[in-house]
Amino acid sequence: MANSRKFMTCLAVVLACCSRGNSNNSFVALASAGGANVQDSAPRRALIEDVYVVRARFSSPNLPVTSFCDAAKFPIDYPVERERYYEYWSTVTHQQDGLLLNGNVQAVGGHHGCYSINRNGMIYSYMTGTVAGIPFTARGTCVFNPERAPQTGVSPYTCNYAMSDLPDGYVGGQSTWNGVTTDVPGYLTTTIGSVRLWRRPQPAR
Repeated sequence: MANSRKFMTCLAVVLACCSRGNSNNSFVALASAGGANVQDSAPRRALIEDVYVVRARFSSPNLPVTSFCDAAKFPIDYPVERERYYEYWSTVTHQQDGLLLNGNVQAVGGHHGCYSINRNGMIYSYMTGTVAGIPFTARGTCVFNPERAPQTGVSPYTCNYAMSDLPDGYVGGQSTWNGVTTDVPGYLTTTIGSVRLWRRPQPAR
């Protein structure tokens, strides 16, 4: 009888432990299942790069060229033609499919730029500015793609910039911009950009 009681006590302990284990596993599974949504919606900062998706829009008209553009140093056959200021705005996209819902959420930076003449559908660009409080210098080109125009009066273009003069925590970066210039209502102007800033690698421990 005593042995029987001991056996039942041991069996009860084992079942209790298994029950606790299953409960914990269920919690982990639920947390993991829900975690995908939490992680998608919560801001995260990577260890090796910062990636920003922003909208750029005009904050000035085209302006006469000043000494600010002396640093542009474009090729001789692409002289500076104008200056312009842009502002950057944060964006909101639809979680399920990435559709842009709002390209005008909050001001997050901007730049002062110099732009060359348009030759063969391409211009050179130089700018200094900030994104999310991070100062930068950017240089690159924009290419106009009239063959992609969805209708008359819409001018699609893309820009690709190398980014430098970043704070010490970064080694460099690049930004790409997808834009249209138009007065036709309904199009998002001027550009949607992705900015990638690469952090300085940390020494291995």
